[in-house]
Amino acid sequence: MKNFTLLALLLCALFFSNDILAQNSEEEIHQPQDYLSNTLPVMYVTTDSLKPIVSKEIYLTGTYYLDPMGVEGVDSIGSVDNQLALQIRGRGNASWTLAKKPYRIKLDKKASFFGMAKSKHFALMAHFTDWRGYLKEESGYEVSRRMKLAFTPEQHPIELVINGDYKGIYFITQNIRVDKDRVNITEQEEGDTIPENITGGWLIEKDNYVDTPQFDLPRSKKFHITIHSPEVLSDQQMDYIKNFVTAADSLLFVEDKMSREWENYIDIDALARFYIVQEVVQNTEAFSGSMFMHKERGDSTKLIFGPVWDFGSITGHPATKNYKTLWMYEDVPVYVENVWIEEMLKFPHFQRVIREVWTKEYSDLSNGLGNYLQAWANNNIQAGFADHNRWPDSSGHDIRYQSGKYVGIINYRLWWLNEMWNLNKLYDINCDGSVDIVDINLVAGLLSGTVEPLTRKSADVNFDGCMDIVDINAILSQVLGNQ
Repeated sequence: MKNFTLLALLLCALFFSNDILAQNSEEEIHQPQDYLSNTLPVMYVTTDSLKPIVSKEIYLTGTYYLDPMGVEGVDSIGSVDNQLALQIRGRGNASWTLAKKPYRIKLDKKASFFGMAKSKHFALMAHFTDWRGYLKEESGYEVSRRMKLAFTPEQHPIELVINGDYKGIYFITQNIRVDKDRVNITEQEEGDTIPENITGGWLIEKDNYVDTPQFDLPRSKKFHITIHSPEVLSDQQMDYIKNFVTAADSLLFVEDKMSREWENYIDIDALARFYIVQEVVQNTEAFSGSMFMHKERGDSTKLIFGPVWDFGSITGHPATKNYKTLWMYEDVPVYVENVWIEEMLKFPHFQRVIREVWTKEYSDLSNGLGNYLQAWANNNIQAGFADHNRWPDSSGHDIRYQSGKYVGIINYRLWWLNEMWNLNKLYDINCDGSVDIVDINLVAGLLSGTVEPLTRKSADVNFDGCMDIVDINAILSQVLGNQ
């Protein structure tokens, strides 16, 4: 009997040992002590039975703790002897297909990482293809904060170890969800049918991918609208949000661009701020995918664009030679569809609102932005080297050069956009720094057909939807007033 028991124990030990080896055999274990930069906090995650994270749908249970590694102002969360419970799974679409993968975590108890509002829900973003010194997402977030969007995700760099394997530099990020500290709207009951309740709140996304629950607009086969909250819908809920968005869409594509009916459905001040963020960083996919919108409860509430998310396709695309002076919807990849913003920008009143918001916020937006971004990137330099050692295809070793180059691009775009949008420069049609007879002649040439149409700036200085003698007279008044 004793021999049988001993044999059984040996077989069990062999079985579990082989199981763990099989789970980790898909990749070499990179010992943390051989890679850690010791310059960033380190998050340790251990899944139960060391199971590999292979699904975007199924959470694995496990534990975690955050070691500050002596970084000033960062508090530890748990410890090696007091690990805290979590669930973890994969996340992302194209990013999930890459070698260095992003994850989503759900904590057993709310925690505050780096002073962020307490929550159970965070993302661990890999930013594997961020060849701009890990500044793509942070530049978009910081511009969003400066443009005063209602909520902007916050992210902080860490180094990540999963099941004893060093994974490199990651960014613990507030993901987008309905919450008083994130998208602060009334949360609907799932499956509700009461008419006044189903007017909001809604959290939706124009999506590049087929998902559920989702509906398509008749605009094109790629116009997917994914519903994030509520997650389970009654027929009445689906009908309401589909009809609301479809009505807004139809009013965008009217011939009369002086019409303001679409503004009954879309908050254009929030839209202008959202658009300006995307234009500063030249996010070519901003209105094509990962475009979040939300709506509070009420018959008179409107769609608010935001929060911002996913700046993977920002300025400086290597295939575009003159990207610094291109609008974000120009010269985009073939899979990008920006039909909404292209149509919205045909409305003179919206153009006026963009200029008003820009002129109002430009000082706060531009003041020290480049310095902030450079300091943020510099903080990650040593961890970037460690990440490159772990992932030779990453650009972490090049943070100093790439971030400096990118900050230069951002500073240039701030200057260029101010030339385009500042109300004080409205009458300077040729953008040469002065309002004079040359600008009058340019508009006159446009009207007579002897000058090529402007592609950089509108000569409709009174925003009435057309270029005519009224615009010439307005510019003439400015010239005389400057003399």
